[in-house]
Amino acid sequence: ELRLIAPLVVDASGRDCFAAIREQWMERDPMLRKISIWTYYKGAMRDPGLDEGATTVAYLPGKGWFWYIPLSGDVVSVGIVAEHEYLYDGSTKDLEEIFSREIKNNAWIERHLATGEQFGEYFVTGEFSYRNKFCAVDGLVLAGDALGFIDPVFSSGVFLALKSGVMLADVADPALREGDLSASRFEDYGKRMRDSIETMRKIVYAFYDENFSFKDLIMKGDQMRSDLTDCLVGNVDDKEFAELFEAMSELAELPEPIEHGLAKVSA
Repeated sequence: ELRLIAPLVVDASGRDCFAAIREQWMERDPMLRKISIWTYYKGAMRDPGLDEGATTVAYLPGKGWFWYIPLSGDVVSVGIVAEHEYLYDGSTKDLEEIFSREIKNNAWIERHLATGEQFGEYFVTGEFSYRNKFCAVDGLVLAGDALGFIDPVFSSGVFLALKSGVMLADVADPALREGDLSASRFEDYGKRMRDSIETMRKIVYAFYDENFSFKDLIMKGDQMRSDLTDCLVGNVDDKEFAELFEAMSELAELPEPIEHGLAKVSA
């Protein structure tokens, strides 16, 4: 057995959430109880020109969405995200049969996959939206998906995860130099990450609201497009989007903020 001791442990274990599961910090988002089924195709259609490598979100109104991600070697990653009860509707539990059924429900996906050949396994991941109650205790701090993960519809989680690493390094470096690795050193880090995740959570809730339309949102003001673009690419740290979310709340039911992800400071 090898035992390593360090003044500060950074949990960057991703969605395995090593520390959060061990400490029972994980909280699922009750409104985002989605699952995904995905696989790979070879030789599937790619759009021409600059769009050849573009990631596409293909919407299934009131049900869920497909991702379509061109990879190298003429391979495409394709997956569907939807409610468990919708995908497992009682007709079958076979992943291939479920996936084949859903392809027929989106003309764009069906057309793009018609020329391709599926290969390899079908995979399933359940209920992947979660937040962890704390971002840090004395000597331990969480980063990236180990801190929290929101529905991947906009892929902005990649930016947020990388950004959390930069933010955490800026805090951890002086803390290590000064020998103070208490949770209180990471309070501001936790607040900034909480605010960033809450911003993305509102956008995701709006996406799943059947009454919401991004087109209608953009029509509400010139600033909407710029603010929305920042949100969709994950550029949300230390930014205020009050005007955007006020307009969005007129089109969709947005969630109340959750005070998860803050540092657990000793009394």
